[in-house]
Amino acid sequence: MPLVKLDLGGGRTSPRGYINLDLCPEADIHCDLEDACLPFKDGEVEEIRAKDILEHIRNLLPLLNECWRVLRLGGLMYLEVPRHDSAEAVIDPTHIRFFHWHTFSMICDRNSTIAYALKPWKLVDRKMDAANVNICIVLEKTE
Repeated sequence: MPLVKLDLGGGRTSPRGYINLDLCPEADIHCDLEDACLPFKDGEVEEIRAKDILEHIRNLLPLLNECWRVLRLGGLMYLEVPRHDSAEAVIDPTHIRFFHWHTFSMICDRNSTIAYALKPWKLVDRKMDAANVNICIVLEKTE
């Protein structure tokens, strides 16, 4: 069975080759990401894209663990979130969480105070987007 690529919260459109999971009626799979229950088998996914969605999720840690579950070992998760001190982070009334440059350092640190609640991720890359508004992160599933 070929591995799949997921686009979490892709809205009405997703990049070609990705399965869109969203509450939006146009999504490929109608899915509430707050449930942290992705309809895929363990290790069935090769890549996950989560652009401009995690700031809307209350159950972030369970969702990250669920993404870890469905990713193959060494699979990558590409994230893009608004930087905590950008206007974009605070003007949208549907944003319920903020992200700092070091948020994903803590998520990936096995000695952090939240490590007990998270599956092991490796921080592969982190940079600002061209507009210096969003933080772009690449996580890798590790053992």
